[in-house]
Amino acid sequence: MGFETLDRRKTLPPIDELPEPWRSRARYYRGMIRAKRRQEGRPVRDWETPLIEGVAKRLGRMTVEELSAMGKRMFHTRGGKAVQLKYRIENRDPLGRARHILGFIRARKRKAKEEHRMLERFGRYAPGPMRLETLLSVKPRGG
Repeated sequence: MGFETLDRRKTLPPIDELPEPWRSRARYYRGMIRAKRRQEGRPVRDWETPLIEGVAKRLGRMTVEELSAMGKRMFHTRGGKAVQLKYRIENRDPLGRARHILGFIRARKRKAKEEHRMLERFGRYAPGPMRLETLLSVKPRGG
């Protein structure tokens, strides 16, 4: 399979050729991204320019609700990662307690399932755990 057989990915036109509501918002986001990089003292290298343009076009096409949802999602992700890092530094395992309790819950569910199976098999007078062991350990006579 050569490069000539691959379909080129369909991309949006440059920012200046976008329809008007998207064009002005994309220009705004492009300027905002460049200003942030200047403020941080990081120059925009040649290979980063198309990436910045693509991000600006994507943000320019989003509605206000989509932007808000994306911002909230990123904020929660960053918060979760920070807490995980903090716990790792403090040598804590918050999920360990959850796994521990989950084991008890699973055991309880397994026991209830087994009791239900016994009720279905023996009816209302299902043998208790001690009686069941004796029933299973007794060997038939004359066999």
